[in-house]
Amino acid sequence: MAKPKYDPEIIKKILRVLIENPDGVWLSRLAKMADIPKSTTAYYLNNQLKILIEEHSLGDEKRIIRIVSLKPRVVEELNKGRSLDRIMKMIEFMKEYE
Repeated sequence: MAKPKYDPEIIKKILRVLIENPDGVWLSRLAKMADIPKSTTAYYLNNQLKILIEEHSLGDEKRIIRIVSLKPRVVEELNKGRSLDRIMKMIEFMKEYE
């Protein structure tokens, strides 16, 4: 069996932090709270989790702060009682059609 190109545990850690911070969180703070290197966190946000998140940038060319939050639809599904495992399945399903 081929090894997945991502670690589901890292995705769960990132999602947990985003769930706990519905108004958004700075990328650096997200990485620290999830206990994952910032570069790894950015990689997962830019790739595996891109379809689930919204991003806002603050600053200028010299200093940009990325603020990340879950899309309203994802929050809505969580509020309906959908589990992280179900969201993970949703990610897998969506990736098949990319």
